[in-house]
Amino acid sequence: MLPTLTSNDPLQGLLREKHISFNMRRASDSYSEFPRKVTLFNPTHLKNTIIPGVKEHRESLLLEELKKYQNWREVKRHSFPLPPHLFSLLWRFRKDREFVSNEVSSIEPLKKVEAKNARNAFKKYQASLRSNLLPGQVYLFPDAEVTFQRPGRYRHGYSRRVLIMNVRSDQIVMIPFTTRLDRINRKTDILFDSRYKGPRLSSIENPAVETFPYKIFSQKVVLCVCAAQPMTKHDFLGSALISIGPLERKLLDFVREKMK
Repeated sequence: MLPTLTSNDPLQGLLREKHISFNMRRASDSYSEFPRKVTLFNPTHLKNTIIPGVKEHRESLLLEELKKYQNWREVKRHSFPLPPHLFSLLWRFRKDREFVSNEVSSIEPLKKVEAKNARNAFKKYQASLRSNLLPGQVYLFPDAEVTFQRPGRYRHGYSRRVLIMNVRSDQIVMIPFTTRLDRINRKTDILFDSRYKGPRLSSIENPAVETFPYKIFSQKVVLCVCAAQPMTKHDFLGSALISIGPLERKLLDFVREKMK
């Protein structure tokens, strides 16, 4: 059972490896047979933020995999140490209170200094996420929080790119990307393919193609305009992992026309 604490009191506990993906397609041989140390925020809220820790000098296989898929400089920048573990906020994920009560064991408060350092890191991280919350920005976002207009869809443990389309008052609209080209809605969605030789962003073409060579895409991807998802700013910032760059205004204007 969770201790009776306020949402400002970070906790620590143990969680089985099968529940932890580090927001990537994790190889099975990097899983440990032992539970992993995690920290928890918002213990009194409906959903709890869980942050797994890594022993930097003892888990070479896992570290190698993390550095292959994630920008290690950003991982370290948005992190806090609780020796011998490193906890990066880019690895965090959210689960409801029932999951935490059933799956996280050995729960206890952090020491006073440790809790202060964790809170400060989280505060700076949230400010960084909020500073880029503008139309046109692309964020990494947990797949588990994306509906694709199908609330019961199977959720993956990795993150995916989402485009911030609108920001109004306390609401945002985000649009997910996918590498599943076979899922494209040719009437509404936009294919990103820098090698395409046809017209750029033509409303006549089905699907419309964006040919601008964005560095944040290393392969063909689809912007799923038909899967636009509204969300409160609070919920978005509670799940978003990192801002990775903007798209051109011309693309944004074209998407707005598609959404009419």
